[in-house]
Amino acid sequence: MGARFETYALVRIRGNIIDKIRSQDFLPRSVRRKIKDVKEAQEELKKQFGRAATNTEIANFLGIEKEKVEQLLSDDTTITSIYDKKGSSDGDLEIIDTIQDSHSLAPHEELEEKDVKKELENALKRLPERERTIMVLYYHENMTLKEIGEAINVSESRISQLHAQAIMKLKNLLSENRSERLKRSII
Repeated sequence: MGARFETYALVRIRGNIIDKIRSQDFLPRSVRRKIKDVKEAQEELKKQFGRAATNTEIANFLGIEKEKVEQLLSDDTTITSIYDKKGSSDGDLEIIDTIQDSHSLAPHEELEEKDVKKELENALKRLPERERTIMVLYYHENMTLKEIGEAINVSESRISQLHAQAIMKLKNLLSENRSERLKRSII
């Protein structure tokens, strides 16, 4: 495994966040794409005319009905209103940036979570490659034990054994790390 775990994890986490956001959007991608087309047409026509284009002009430009343009703009307004800017300068925040995140961690909790992730990453690096691969495929790729077995030509029951073995090794490695840290803090 040549890539750093952190790099791999960041890509996966970012992808999961995007997937989650998309899953919460009730508008289909095709509608999102049409809204984007309307917005681009608005900008293009604004450049041409030196003023904001009317919905009729946008409809003619795109070759669609005026009512469709109005519907798309209405759909978009409902969804993106939290992205409007507060204030008038370019450095102002979007409204969404001012909403408190009730799920965010306190600074000390973020630091602790970062430390735990680093410990886990280091412990994973100490596992044999086969066990490390199983852990990554199971927990980060969300593959089933059966799928992992098929991917590396091993039975599902053997993958289950290797998975359990890897879990025990990780527990022991993490326990050792905590014991060593405790000893260092006492001395």
